[in-house]
Amino acid sequence: MAAKKAKGDDWFSSLDAELEKKTREIIENVGEQNVARLELNKTLIEDFWKVWNGIGGPASTPRPSNRSSFSTDRWIRDVSGTP
Repeated sequence: MAAKKAKGDDWFSSLDAELEKKTREIIENVGEQNVARLELNKTLIEDFWKVWNGIGGPASTPRPSNRSSFSTDRWIRDVSGTP
């Protein structure tokens, strides 16, 4: 009877160790994903800012008084400076 109990304890200890190992791996993986996500977001914001400033930014964006009569083609011409 004692032999069966010892075998059961070993099995439980083995499962517990495996669970602990998997938990550490998951925590490390989540940390790496957070760092990667932070770097990606920073890059996206920097690139968007460069593009936004490249087209003149908010000061040169036309503000139509009536949105229904405002065309996208006119906005593109106004922003690009094409007549």
